[in-house]
Amino acid sequence: MRDTKKNKIFKDRKCFKYDRQYFIIETINNLDPYYISILRVETTNESHTPKLPKYLDVLREVTGEEEYETWFMASINYKMPEEDFAEI
Repeated sequence: MRDTKKNKIFKDRKCFKYDRQYFIIETINNLDPYYISILRVETTNESHTPKLPKYLDVLREVTGEEEYETWFMASINYKMPEEDFAEI
């Protein structure tokens, strides 16, 4: 039962551990004109602030923003928030 109001989302996932923390970098390949990458952090402790590797260039935190949830990005007329590309 495919939802005809949604597109398929294609992702590449890279997983790694750093400082005893598990990270997932998801790069979404079919949201023209951009390829965006989202860093996901797996944690068992909600109050724990993860230590991010220094070699990652993180633009900003998007936790809780529905525009960055996969189900929302799959919407037929989805557009990335323009303010996030001012720094790129």
